[in-house]
Amino acid sequence: MQARTKKRPIENVEVRFIGPIVNMAKAIENLKPLGFVDMSDSVPWRDAYPECNEAELIGKALAGARYREGLTQTRLAELTGFHSAIFRKWKTANVLSARKWRNAWEKP
Repeated sequence: MQARTKKRPIENVEVRFIGPIVNMAKAIENLKPLGFVDMSDSVPWRDAYPECNEAELIGKALAGARYREGLTQTRLAELTGFHSAIFRKWKTANVLSARKWRNAWEKP
């Protein structure tokens, strides 16, 4: 039997509206007192790191998630059943092919 995962309560939601452009600023200002923040100037996360290739982005995302959860690479390996070498390879963007990924998973 699988263990239940800890679910975080949903504290924030993203709300999208379609309407007349002339009322956009007024709608944004009316939502601010309710705790909403204008995110119209945000960029997709992939665009925030144009200097990174796909493998590097995976490593950065994994490192950020580990940091947020307070996990070391070793502890993450224990929890997932993967060898810690795979996480080191992701962190350094050395995961380039399915064969290399499989080899890293099978051998520490």
